[in-house]
Amino acid sequence: MSSPASIEKAAGPPIVINAGCWRTGTASMAAAYNLLGLRSHHTLTGIGYLRQWELLEQAMESKWPSAPGVRPRPPFTRQDWDRIFGSYDAITDGGVCHVPRWNPLERDYTAYYPDAKVVAMERNFERWWRSFEAELVNRLLTPSATVANWIIAPLTGFHCGNCCQKTILGAFGARNIREVLAKAREYYTGYYDDVRRGPKMQNQNPWNLTLGPDPGPFRDIETWRLRLGCLMKFFEEIHSAVPLFEKERFIRLYDGCAVRRDLIVTMAAVTAKILGPIDTWSSYDLDLCLNSLLASPPLREGSDGVQTDLDSFRQECLLAYYDFHQFPGASACMRITRLTRKAYAVGLHQIENPGLCSAFQPKAETEDVIEDWRYVWWCIYCFDSYSNISAGTPFIVDEESINTALPRRPFNQDVVSPWTASSPKVFLPDGPSELWEIAQEITSYGDLNGFDIHMVTATMLRNAGAVVRLRSEKGPGRHRARVADLKRSLASLRLALPPRYLNPTRNVLKSEVPPDHHVRLTNILHLHMARIMLCLPGSLSAGEEEWMEDWQQTLEASQDIVRVVEQWDNQFSAHVDPAICFIVFLALAIMNLHRRSSIDEPSELATTISQSERILMLFLEQFSSLWTLPRFLARKSAEQFIDSSGFADLLAF
Repeated sequence: MSSPASIEKAAGPPIVINAGCWRTGTASMAAAYNLLGLRSHHTLTGIGYLRQWELLEQAMESKWPSAPGVRPRPPFTRQDWDRIFGSYDAITDGGVCHVPRWNPLERDYTAYYPDAKVVAMERNFERWWRSFEAELVNRLLTPSATVANWIIAPLTGFHCGNCCQKTILGAFGARNIREVLAKAREYYTGYYDDVRRGPKMQNQNPWNLTLGPDPGPFRDIETWRLRLGCLMKFFEEIHSAVPLFEKERFIRLYDGCAVRRDLIVTMAAVTAKILGPIDTWSSYDLDLCLNSLLASPPLREGSDGVQTDLDSFRQECLLAYYDFHQFPGASACMRITRLTRKAYAVGLHQIENPGLCSAFQPKAETEDVIEDWRYVWWCIYCFDSYSNISAGTPFIVDEESINTALPRRPFNQDVVSPWTASSPKVFLPDGPSELWEIAQEITSYGDLNGFDIHMVTATMLRNAGAVVRLRSEKGPGRHRARVADLKRSLASLRLALPPRYLNPTRNVLKSEVPPDHHVRLTNILHLHMARIMLCLPGSLSAGEEEWMEDWQQTLEASQDIVRVVEQWDNQFSAHVDPAICFIVFLALAIMNLHRRSSIDEPSELATTISQSERILMLFLEQFSSLWTLPRFLARKSAEQFIDSSGFADLLAF
């Protein structure tokens, strides 16, 4: 409510009735109506306008004459409703909550404003009730609040507390707070049953807002323009690291209000946190929003109606991505584990086998949507890979169990091209020895920098990580043959890639754009990391010469990583998964060991290694401005290598 004077202006009558219950985003909707040029009524906006509460209390007593403390009143007329809402274009919140019993024997104000459009939004009950109980029940219906309102209203004329107390008790058909608690679900279900039975809602479905956090933390960027700006920044700078969407189709769905709000909030919050908060969203609210999202229940099935649809999986993927890199540790790894097991439970590893995939109905979905599901699965595959490699634990995903094709739509392409739609499906092989064939098949379609090559290099790294773990658990001698096989598979894969693919410089003659260049650099880092892991020397039982050869190859591969890092442009750091910092950290450790073991300290090699270490540390420092994970790795590096490199002075955290 803008001011008491505005009530007297000739305006209205209402053309929109926002029939969502309390705590279903009504303040956000009121703000949205204002942006559309509609004067919206929201009780809290005009909380200090005393006349409003007096009139609303009279309306409440007229509607629920049996509620405790109510004085009998005649039914409200159109003239009575106009005294409250006549100068408004849109009605929301408490005003609506006096009404939505669409009983034909009752004449509420919806009957008096027959030309108004009705908008209804519904939240999941459990999440709605947590918000409603905390903000209204616990503040208004406790004994102390009841006594205070009995005293305040007669003395000050401020009827807000009395009005809200009576309205809640009347709407719930309750006499006290205990009965409100007992009847909460019955009231909420009945409320929306009545809304659906309303004459303007026949054959319509309320907009289902299965929100994670309360809308409050998002209130400052509620405008469409600012939200869209955040989403566009997400697609420009972050999406290539977690390619879960087809941009143009997503924007169309967003424009049509067909995207879950909690997913939009997650995308905007992660974007603002990584790239820096926007002016209209304070750091406090941003952190509050992200903490609420991370604390919300994970994907699960049950009677509470929590969905496991595409948007739910996308949201959980984004939260897993953010959590692992911003709060690295056991909790973040467990989030990825739960997400991976949920993906298995609904059959995302069997998308090409409809009988074993329950995530969607194949005959009812378009190929675009099925492709979106494939991207969800392969993103989870990546999470499972690097979270377990870094922790030294077994993978959840079994490669031999996968019957989901690699995506055919390039992650950086908004519209599926003809060759993509007609090309055969490509599957990862059961073993690493055939990865080179898959790489050749993928690149034969011209997709040199896409997501599929990324999956191939990640799979090679995954196999190298598995054998390193087994060597540490069972000893190097038992897996010597497997290591030799993987080395040959890695060599075959490297040779199967197109000419100049492993050259870290940007191929300007082929018009390689910087974002694609950095995706390729990431894939190259995967292969160098795999080589280091496979060449880590074990015991001397195989012979000193073989041990020394492996040791030298780790230095060579680490130097290759330095050459890749030298080509890095830090303005594209948000475009790639920061898990590559594990690769740089390992190369830094290898470099440091080689320098320390050098017999001739002032040698040219030692100087080169020292310079390389500094380059790798600066790389971690650049990523540290975005993420906690590289900051943690940089600190560990500085602590371990402080004696001779001066790294403690390099980073200022």
